[in-house]
Formats: sequence, structure tokens, C-alpha cells
Amino acid sequence: MQLRYGNRTVEFPGVEAEVLQPSCPAALPASSVAEALERPLGTPPLEELVRGARTAVVLVSGKDRITRADLFMGPILRTLQQAGVPPRRTRIIVATGTHVPFEPSDIPRIAGAQIDPEIEVVGHQCRGDLVSLGMSSKGSELKVNSLAFEADVKILTGRITHHYFAGFTGGRKSVLPGVSGFDTILRNHAMVLSHNGDRPVHPGTRNGNLEGNPVHEEMMEAARLFQPSFLVNTVLDLEHRLLGVFAGELDEAHRAGCLEVQRHFALPVKRQADLVLASCGGDPYDVSFMQAIKTLINCHDAVRDGGVMLLLAECPEGIREGFLQWTPHESLSDLVQAVRANYHLTGHNTYLLREIQERIRVVLVSSCPGKDVAEMGFQPAGDESEGWLRAMDLLGDVPGLIYAIPYGNITVIERS
Repeated sequence: MQLRYGNRTVEFPGVEAEVLQPSCPAALPASSVAEALERPLGTPPLEELVRGARTAVVLVSGKDRITRADLFMGPILRTLQQAGVPPRRTRIIVATGTHVPFEPSDIPRIAGAQIDPEIEVVGHQCRGDLVSLGMSSKGSELKVNSLAFEADVKILTGRITHHYFAGFTGGRKSVLPGVSGFDTILRNHAMVLSHNGDRPVHPGTRNGNLEGNPVHEEMMEAARLFQPSFLVNTVLDLEHRLLGVFAGELDEAHRAGCLEVQRHFALPVKRQADLVLASCGGDPYDVSFMQAIKTLINCHDAVRDGGVMLLLAECPEGIREGFLQWTPHESLSDLVQAVRANYHLTGHNTYLLREIQERIRVVLVSSCPGKDVAEMGFQPAGDESEGWLRAMDLLGDVPGLIYAIPYGNITVIERS
């Protein structure tokens, strides 16, 4: 049994574990992209939509996302040129939201190697030149990148996976948070902790759910006001091969892709394990603590109450400083009040982690400083051997049932 950790694999010799892993059908050929552009869902073909336009913008994900832009960017750009929009009037905007800023050296990874030098590639600045689209029904002002909004043709691209509070990635997320202003993004994400019941987390904000999800609903409002011309979203298998290309109208194409993701990557589990060995899937999915916790949120339901998850996440970028500012708030009630008073994504993520830590114990194998890991409520370990020993100490006995989850970044465990 091999599990990915950064750019290498680790093993647990002699450990017998039941592997929980999505079962994916055969991958599609690269030609599927051109077919999707020619036969989209809910709209005319892309070339037909583009005719008569002067300028175009293509929104792409940042370097910490693998979307297979190397397969879809070429066909999109060729279609734009065939329809009369030349490279010099085409712009690619890296829709980073508040995430890792764009650097020119990122271009091959995020947009493919063969980009015409006349095409301008720029990164979104969430505190940069913004234009207001008006107010959402939730009471937030929706501000977006002015360069992106002003283009005649606006193409959204990305990859669809589960998302722990927006339901799914892809689709409208290219706009909000992708090219939205900082305050717009924060107000949107703050709705995760907007519930007034016993649990402050809004019940609609969870993996695989769009209905009654206020975060998704406002994202859709922003995307509609942004007036996208076309959507191109991918669904990828465990090795980043194409499982589907969903192109066309914003909502119809996105929902079709979400159904595909739910079909293959949501795994029902009848029995919870004493111990779960979980990998984020390696680089880039364990590049930071922020990325790594998605595996914990996705997969913690595989662990019984009082059980242990051994989480493998190298985290070379470490723990974002903002996380540690919430550790003085010892109770969940104090923490949620502090986050609501001074919202930040690290605060609401800390709340979600604390809820999980009240039910299970977590050993984090990483390169993060042990002091910081412990301060976040995890048992720190520097390698897999130390992690195993710590897990055994916590359990106090030989575990009866062990699960191994090799791709926790895209695997969502659902109790059945």
C-alpha cells in the first residue's frame, strides 16, 4: 500500500487496510474538448457565440489547481481566433481569488505551454481595479475585476470537484471568488457561520450540496451579473485524465459536471474505522495546511467516534499565520463569536476543524513545526513511522478496522 506525500510515496509495511478509493471509468481522449465546444449544453457552439466580438477573456484557475488547461486552452484559443478574435485582443486572467498570487513563471502550469505571445496573461488582484455589479440578495456588494468584466466574450474555465462549503468547485466559482474583490469574497464565505441554531454552521454549506446553500446562491448571482458567454469545466480521474468535459451554459453545464463528480467521488461507508490512513493525493494538494485540511473535512466520517486519522500532508508552505491567531479561543462558542466579529477564512476553517477534533483524534505527518501543529490541536509527526507510533499510542490497542484513503483531496466519505 503506497500513499502520496508531497512528491514521493510512503508505505506502511505489514499494515492491512481496506482501501477507499473512487472507481473511475476509462478516460476520454483529448479530442473530447473540441467536441464539447462544438456540441455544448444549453448554448450554441462557442464559435457561433463569438462571431462579431472584438475582445475576449478566458478565466483560468491558479497554479494550486490542476484543471488540464493544457488540453482545453488550445481548442478555446483556436476557436476564438477562427471566430475573428485575434490573440492581441484576447486576455487570460488567472482567477486566484485571495489565493496564491500569479507569477509569469506559472503560465505553462496553469494555461498550457503553447500560448501565443500576443495574448496577455495577468493575475487577478482582489484589491485591484474592480467594478461593482450591484448588491446581492444576501446584502453584499458584488465587485469584480474590471478587465474581466469589460470583455465582449467571457469564458469561464476550471475543474469540478466536491467543495466543503460551496458544494462543488467549478462553474460560478471562476467569478466569485475567482475574480471578485476581497470584501466580496469575505462576506460570501462568512455565510458558512450564519446559522442561528445550535450549530452555527449553515446546514446548506456542505460537500455535494447546492440547494439551499447561501454561499453557492450568491456565487450564482455574481456569475449571472458578470454575464459569462460560455463555460468549460473538466472532471478528472485519479491521475488527472479526462473523465468529462462540460461546456456551454453556466448552470446547465456545471450541474451536469457536478452530477458526474457525485457519481464517482462520493463513497458511502456503513462501518466507521478505528484508524484511517489518509493522503491528500500528494503535491499540489498537500502544498499547505490550508489545502491539506480539505482531506480531513472530506474524510473524517470514515473514522469512528474517538478513533484516529493519520493524515499525510507535507505542507512545504506551512501553516498560514492567520490560523494560529484563533487558538486562544478555547471553546467553540467563544471561537465562533470571535470569527463572526472579525471574519477570516482561517477562522471559519479553524471552527470546522475544532468540531472534528471534538469527535476524533488526528495525527498530522508534515514538515510543519511541531509546536504550530500541536497548537492547532493535532498530534505532530515528522514522518510516517513517527505518525504510526503516535496513532498506536492514541488508540492504546491494535486497531480492528483500518481504512486507507489514497486520494482524500477528491474523495468524500458519506455515512450510509
